[in-house]
Amino acid sequence: MTIRHISVIGALVLSVLAIGAPAASAGESESIRTKGGVVTFTHKDEEITAKDTRRDGLGVSAVLAWSDASGKNRTVFVTDATGADVLSKFKDLSIREGTRVALTLCYVGEGGPERCSRPQRAEA
Repeated sequence: MTIRHISVIGALVLSVLAIGAPAASAGESESIRTKGGVVTFTHKDEEITAKDTRRDGLGVSAVLAWSDASGKNRTVFVTDATGADVLSKFKDLSIREGTRVALTLCYVGEGGPERCSRPQRAEA
């Protein structure tokens, strides 16, 4: 992904963090499922996963955004573009308990993000 595409997604996700939508209860995992893939935030291990479930030329990217204890905005991406295989891609994170996070699923092509879901809130 290009820096421009990453910054656009990051700005979109961070702007959603500022909106006062209801959060999931503390310790609740969050998933977004579409016809093309699944992304998940698991609160217990603070892990995000992306799984591409269709051979359509687009990958699936999990985007997780939050503000750390010092107030610095953080965004992590995990992309799976393998096309309907059995494995998913993941990252283990270290996020302070009680931190509000926003999970977004984006379809990605060769030029970067194609389109993204509405962010879903959870709490680490």
